[in-house]
Amino acid sequence: MCRFFIFSSSLLVWICCGVLFPIGELHAQQDDFDKKYNEIYVRISALDGPKALQLADSLLTISKDREQRVKSHMLLAGIHHSLGNRVQEFEEALKAQKLARDASLIAWQARISGFLATSFRHVGLMYESQKHLGLAEKANEGQKDAPGYLLTKINIAHERALHAQEDERYEEALKPLTEARDILKSMDQQDARMHLIRGTNDQLLAVSYLKLGKLDPADSLLRTALSKIEGEENNLKPYIYRAQAEVAISRGQADSSLHYLKMAEPYLASSEREELKMLLYDTFSRYHRQFGDQAQAIRYQDMFASVKEARSRSAKNIADELVNKLELERRKSEDNMLFAGFFIFLLISTLMMVLLYLTRKRKLEKQYYLGLVERLKAGNIDFNILKEQSNGEMTDLEDPKEQLISGDTEERLLETLVKLEEEMFFLDKEVSLTKLATQFDTNPRYISYIIKKHRGKDFNNYIQHSRIHYIINRIRSDKDLLDYKLSYLADMAGFSSHSKFSSIFKTVTGLPPSVFIHFAKSEFDKKSKF
Repeated sequence: MCRFFIFSSSLLVWICCGVLFPIGELHAQQDDFDKKYNEIYVRISALDGPKALQLADSLLTISKDREQRVKSHMLLAGIHHSLGNRVQEFEEALKAQKLARDASLIAWQARISGFLATSFRHVGLMYESQKHLGLAEKANEGQKDAPGYLLTKINIAHERALHAQEDERYEEALKPLTEARDILKSMDQQDARMHLIRGTNDQLLAVSYLKLGKLDPADSLLRTALSKIEGEENNLKPYIYRAQAEVAISRGQADSSLHYLKMAEPYLASSEREELKMLLYDTFSRYHRQFGDQAQAIRYQDMFASVKEARSRSAKNIADELVNKLELERRKSEDNMLFAGFFIFLLISTLMMVLLYLTRKRKLEKQYYLGLVERLKAGNIDFNILKEQSNGEMTDLEDPKEQLISGDTEERLLETLVKLEEEMFFLDKEVSLTKLATQFDTNPRYISYIIKKHRGKDFNNYIQHSRIHYIINRIRSDKDLLDYKLSYLADMAGFSSHSKFSSIFKTVTGLPPSVFIHFAKSEFDKKSKF
């Protein structure tokens, strides 16, 4: 493994595409600036970050024109990133962006905006990331005849996909990745940088297929991605190993999943990437939960939560420090005054609106939760009526006011229903009206009639409400369940997927499960103090 990783996987793709730094000109006859520039970027930054930073700063002082200053600022931004100096990284990149815009350097505008989009996403500032991604796309479309147009287009597609995956819109993420794959097929370059780009595209496609439950294509793409970067050391590998572990876990392959996790684990020590740590901790937690070590599962979940919280604090600190530094620069010149004022206004306005919205939203959610708990305690909770289709099951065939069956038969079927309810039959993922009728030794029509008359719901609504009632009671009576992932609770309640569980839970109770669990934790903590 190389001693000093210059950039994370996403930023490395930008660089290796020739988007950020022109490595291909290293041995050409260049002026003094270009020779020093390439020496710092290629050799010194990989061996001695602080020295590279000092030399890059000196290079900025001898820059003769705006493009050289842009290149110097971006070199500084890259070195600061590798050293973990996030605020300085953004400062230098934003300076380069302004210079490129003032000098109408369209190609550099696209590249720098793409760099900023990736950097902001890394620290969780998704609004800023999305904004700069739009700027990158707009600038790139203004240079369709330029040599770097297609590679920049591919990088933008990757960022679009990563944003979609961050929001769990995995089906939507497939579109830009498929478009990028088609562009890559039309390009015949076979050097290391293109192998990395193709490998990245395969890895991102694999993640989307994995999250959509399509394990075979995901596994195939991950193997292909790994073969494309074989023999080269970079930060894409741990992402591939982690995804391979997820595939193995989903298949119930304990040995294989542990093997891939062990392959990825060494990268945790050499990486400052919160994103990578969160992903690997989450997968380790899932592995231990799947194969029996609940204590380890909770430990890794706590590590995941700790990194996530640190990432949020880091994003706030970066925003605060950027505001302060831009305010100081505003006093130095008229140009910087306008830029800093706009940035501060935008940032503060955004933060205030978000804060007000979240405060009001959390207050309303708490009121709704407390009302929900009171109705639960009173035993008269009036849940919403679901409006889902019942997949062809008979739910509205009979009017329960009509006497469809004899009194003796009705009493017998109702007693059987009560007994099965005590056995939690509704937790069976394969439960159906037809299957239930077989257990009752009767026909689906009678079962539908009994449920509608005595439970006041059609079959599908009755099953979903029963499951939500069950999991709510479990959550409120067992504090340990509050530390488990929603996917585990969904499985416990008989739902086939995390997304369906979340949707039904919110429809039935009026609150997302994550919000309900948050307030349930607060309730437990409050009780423990007394």
